[in-house]
Amino acid sequence: MLYNGVSGSLEDWLDLGNVDAFKDDYEVILIDSRGHGGSAGPREPESYSNELHVGDIVAVLNALKIVRTHYFGYSWGGWFGFGLLQFEPERLLSMVIGGMSPYKPSDEFIDALAAKFSDGIEAALALREEASGERLPEPRRSRCQMPSFNLWQEWSMVPRYLELI
Repeated sequence: MLYNGVSGSLEDWLDLGNVDAFKDDYEVILIDSRGHGGSAGPREPESYSNELHVGDIVAVLNALKIVRTHYFGYSWGGWFGFGLLQFEPERLLSMVIGGMSPYKPSDEFIDALAAKFSDGIEAALALREEASGERLPEPRRSRCQMPSFNLWQEWSMVPRYLELI
């Protein structure tokens, strides 16, 4: 199972070649997180708790009749991997986490993140691109601006979401 980070979608795993790297040896499961890609995005920050995301992961595994999985999560996909380890450890064969810590971010980090994103998605993308020194490639950049990206279009909600961690 591959789970994307904030502003990502399951398409990123395809674009970056991860699916091709695993598909001959594993059944690859991709999930669009709530408010990302093709997934609906509730407006209430409470709808984005770690426990609810873990429930989404378990629901997908159950629907596919998969008892245990290898899990690779990046960024907030990593955070949900830690949640899977906390709430449903028996569902894991292995876990790889990138770009995430198991600890709640500091209040200073939450405030800095909220300030960074207070001007909306275009400003956030510009800051990301400035930090990396390169423009986010298409089609990923366009996917960050899709209407399904509901929660993150309301950047004022970011601190409230992070308080749920």
